[in-house]
Amino acid sequence: MAHKTASFQALKATTLDGKVIDASTFPNPAGAVVFLIRRMGCPLCREEALSLSGLKPKLDARGIRLIGIAGEHLGHEEFRKDFW
Repeated sequence: MAHKTASFQALKATTLDGKVIDASTFPNPAGAVVFLIRRMGCPLCREEALSLSGLKPKLDARGIRLIGIAGEHLGHEEFRKDFW
């Protein structure tokens, strides 16, 4: 059975403010920490997000972006306010 794969460059994402962006506009992976969020209510994701957000000042000082990617919008406002 053949599996279809999509090029990373073909992926699109929606920002928290509703803007659709192409993955090709994401920063070079060497200049970013990308955090994949399984679910906004996931306790492990929330714990990890708190840890990563604590590193943000150090990452910013080095020009490294912190990017969170989630597969759902439900609960994103609370997650962003309390954990990111």
